[in-house]
Amino acid sequence: MVTLVYPGCRMHLIRMACLVIGAVALAGAGAEPGAGDAAKARQLMNLGVAHARLGQQQDALADFAAALEMKALSAADRVRATFDHGVALDALGRSDQAIADYSQAIRLDPHFAPALSNRANAYRRLGQSREAKRDYLAALAAGEAGREYPYFGLGQIAEKLGDFDVARDFYRKALAANPAFLLAAQSLTALNHATRDPIVLRPPEPKPIPARDPQKSASVTPAALVHFLAKHAAPEAARADPPEPPLRLAIVDAGPAAADPAGKIQLGAFRDQAGAAAGWNKIAAASEGALQGFSPLVMPVDLPGKGRLWRLRTAVGDKTSARRLCAALAAKGLACMMVNG
Repeated sequence: MVTLVYPGCRMHLIRMACLVIGAVALAGAGAEPGAGDAAKARQLMNLGVAHARLGQQQDALADFAAALEMKALSAADRVRATFDHGVALDALGRSDQAIADYSQAIRLDPHFAPALSNRANAYRRLGQSREAKRDYLAALAAGEAGREYPYFGLGQIAEKLGDFDVARDFYRKALAANPAFLLAAQSLTALNHATRDPIVLRPPEPKPIPARDPQKSASVTPAALVHFLAKHAAPEAARADPPEPPLRLAIVDAGPAAADPAGKIQLGAFRDQAGAAAGWNKIAAASEGALQGFSPLVMPVDLPGKGRLWRLRTAVGDKTSARRLCAALAAKGLACMMVNG
């Protein structure tokens, strides 16, 4: 296989653009001398992957579809191209169509764990918990390399059903598989906060009032009665309503978001939740302590023509502090922008 390298292909995004340019050049040139339809179909697959990584999902769909229509791919490549076609649909928010592709990939290879995991995610987003749970368990049985993802999905389902102990167990398993999996850590922390049993103070049992001689009852003055009631009343803390549990931490798919702080910055946008979580870990490490003490906010957004993205943000407190933090991150070569709303 010929590798085309163009001047200036240094930075990550430029490298990805160069990959597309190189793949187009190869496809146009007919690739290596004597290359057959199988080689051309595989080049279309590679071009589709490059387009997908650049966020050009419509182009990726066309590439994968063209590769499949040639009917020249090997059995393994056909499974992969079908799956990748589904991933592109998923990125565009077309979950029902993505499920059809994942199902086709699974029919071609019943033990293809990535398709099982992705179909489970799509089912879960559509509220089909039973089907999602079935696929997550099948992905684990098939030897899914990223075991943290099925475990996390199973935890999300259990939490939604109110099985909090089961959800905690799955989140712990996800963290055991990948200790750096931020979404599982956030979900476990949020669940522990949200389900913390409030301490309810109970007033002491009042002592029985001794029987009084009817002739002496008239001697019980209003002042004496007030003194008695005050002595036997419940403590002030016991009469108050039980404290509300703390607010949940800001995590994806965990219900309505808390009120936006005045100062907030955005560190990037990613194609999936896992990418945003991994992005936070990398950015925090590269910040050399500038992000110490801050927590990630992973927020979904649907953009016309781009599909669903996951914005990675953090709350700073006020706009002045946010501007200072952005300047500090920019000085370290990291992307950062102020968020107005």
